[in-house]
Amino acid sequence: MVKSWRLPEIDALRGLAIVLMALDHTRDYFGDHSIDALDLAHTHIALFFARWLTHFCAPTFVCLAGMSVPLAAHRRPVNRPFLVGLATRGLWLVILEQTLLRCFGWYFNFDYHYMNAGILWAPAGPWFF
Repeated sequence: MVKSWRLPEIDALRGLAIVLMALDHTRDYFGDHSIDALDLAHTHIALFFARWLTHFCAPTFVCLAGMSVPLAAHRRPVNRPFLVGLATRGLWLVILEQTLLRCFGWYFNFDYHYMNAGILWAPAGPWFF
């Protein structure tokens, strides 16, 4: 049997975050946008807690991305090619965010007077700032 380097706890946490994110995105696409899900005066308890709980998705993914660097470095030596590979991956995420996702994914906007730094920039951030 081949030994796996994956940690099941991290995979379970990532899976839970994906399920919560799917819940939130489903609510975004099929829900009623005339009410704020976090406004207690106009929402119901299930919608409020579903929206509140999904606020933990992005921080969970950022935490897991930060944890993956030392875990990956533990398996191989931290040298220049390793760091260049991480920086290159981060740069590709920024490029994809500002081209494909910006122009064809979320905003359908080719005007670059305003640049939104979305969630894809979060794992890339420490390498550039």
